[in-house]
Amino acid sequence: MESPPLKVTFSFKAGQGGSGDPERREFWDSPDTIEWFKLRGYTLYQRGYATYSTGATLPTDSSYPVFPPESDSEFVDVEYPYSSYDVRVNVWEGFPPQPPLGACETTGKVVFAQDTHKRHVAIKIVHADTDEYRVLRFLNQQNLEVLKKSCILPVLELLPNDGFWFAVMPRWGPDLFRPSFTYMFEIIEIMHSCLKGLSYLHEHNIVHGDIRFENVLLSHFSNMSNEDFNDINVWCKERRENRVIRYALCDYDLSIMFPPTANKTECRLPHYESWGTFNLSYDTAGGEYDYDPFALDVGGLGVQFAQNFGLAAAKIHFLAPLIDKMTTWDISQRFTASEALIFFEERLAEVPEEELRDYIGAISPHKAYLEWDIWARVPAEVAEDWKSYRTPPIPWHLQTFRFLDRHLSRLNPYILPKTRFYLSCLASVFKTVYSFVFSSKIAI
Repeated sequence: MESPPLKVTFSFKAGQGGSGDPERREFWDSPDTIEWFKLRGYTLYQRGYATYSTGATLPTDSSYPVFPPESDSEFVDVEYPYSSYDVRVNVWEGFPPQPPLGACETTGKVVFAQDTHKRHVAIKIVHADTDEYRVLRFLNQQNLEVLKKSCILPVLELLPNDGFWFAVMPRWGPDLFRPSFTYMFEIIEIMHSCLKGLSYLHEHNIVHGDIRFENVLLSHFSNMSNEDFNDINVWCKERRENRVIRYALCDYDLSIMFPPTANKTECRLPHYESWGTFNLSYDTAGGEYDYDPFALDVGGLGVQFAQNFGLAAAKIHFLAPLIDKMTTWDISQRFTASEALIFFEERLAEVPEEELRDYIGAISPHKAYLEWDIWARVPAEVAEDWKSYRTPPIPWHLQTFRFLDRHLSRLNPYILPKTRFYLSCLASVFKTVYSFVFSSKIAI
């Protein structure tokens, strides 16, 4: 399968997309690129085009499979790790018919394809010698069953190309929130999957770095036997006509892989490494000059839980202490990923099944984190039982630092972190000198 390497004509950085970039579209749509992947067993989707009122026909971010489904049924079962799918996903009432199984990707770094068995995959371009590549290589070497239980999307293959790699993964679903939720157990399944995935990554010293539902989770239909499911998943299987939505972590754009021997409790990163991430836990909002990346991951996921599912704590009460312990400003008291998972599983085992079968109702407060109290709808006696898990009020000095950082960062985002760093160094020197001069003497 010898062929000249592809010349990548566009530049990209971690965490940055390129929606509408003509160079990226031209690269993926070029005959050379299409042929290169075809020689390796992958047929890229065809680009979608739209005709506008001006009469112009222009390319879009949508693409469609070359080979249509061979089955006449609406739902097609595919063996794990590939995704089963519903051919009706692109059928919208009141809109013109679209080719089935279309995909929309706006970063310009991912394309979709079909392999020699016409199974659907996603292919992402990554730089060689980066943490993202090292994470993908690590996952490519792991056992599929382990990844399945840990809610991590597997990396099926890594294709080398002159300074770049193309990571091939099963195609993921278009939206975490489609189809919409009806029962409480559905959001519980999402949260459980997130915690299992993050715990697995942290166990292997991998920091995800950008925990947000929009780009790190996938939903896909899996055809699995009943013995693979607990009661919650069986209900979901029955309700959705033998289809079960599974969730898993899938993107590692801003991930960092620390050495296997590294002590997670001692890992620190400079404050600016958190910029550009979905950091809503305010770990570096007070001019901190460094931060704990593992704690940032947990805090970011906790914020996602609070903003998307926080009102569910009115029915599933243990979600309030869980989220508070994942997002507390006191990093020393924050759950680790494994602690959060253990707490979740232990408390979930105590929840009656009928509560998990309840209709969801409103679950999102539609407010930013810290603008509402997750305990507000929790019964007073339950809140009293869990009061040790509640986040204490933010101390005045931290509030002051956050106020200063909000205003000083407009002038220069490095002012407060550098000031705090130099003051910390000065305090350390003073403490050392003081200890040396006034060291206690041992009586003889």
